[in-house]
Amino acid sequence: MTEPNYEKYYAYRLAHERMKGAFQAGYPLETITIAESIITDRLLSHANFHGAGLNPDRTPLGPALQHFKQHPGTVDP
Repeated sequence: MTEPNYEKYYAYRLAHERMKGAFQAGYPLETITIAESIITDRLLSHANFHGAGLNPDRTPLGPALQHFKQHPGTVDP
């Protein structure tokens, strides 16, 4: 088993808290934007694990999704 990534855990925890707060305050676009950011991060992590070589700081959702179209059925171990 790998060492837990506490930095990533706390970043996601904060993102989920901000997403919940934005939703409760009536800011649906902020809620969607935070969710999109989390989804993109996970897709990039998966794509790069499988050798995509995408820059996580500069790659938007579209190129991350292209990886899945080009490599269907690729699953993390």
